[in-house]
Amino acid sequence: MGKSYSSDLRVRIYGAIEDGVSRRAAARRFGVSASTSVRVAQRMSATGSAAPARQGRPPGGGKLAAYAAPLMRWVEENGDNPMLGGQACRQAWGCGSSGFVVEVPDQARLQR
Repeated sequence: MGKSYSSDLRVRIYGAIEDGVSRRAAARRFGVSASTSVRVAQRMSATGSAAPARQGRPPGGGKLAAYAAPLMRWVEENGDNPMLGGQACRQAWGCGSSGFVVEVPDQARLQR
């Protein structure tokens, strides 16, 4: 994800546009793309602030959102100790010690 331009630069771009310089000329003057100066001007006129918008997805979504409450409860009960994860997994799911079901072949098969 890209990094946004500083607020100082955004204010200077908008200040040049307010002084009558075209958006493209302001972009050339400050070394940014024309679309950046257009977006800064649009954001300033819409919100009154040149601050960049929040980047990324909105919080609260994702694959584990439906399981957030049980996971948080499990962490509160067991702490963040990774060793307890295997024990809790064995009790809840019957997993192997590493948390995964492991099938170990017998020695006779391995020697063939």
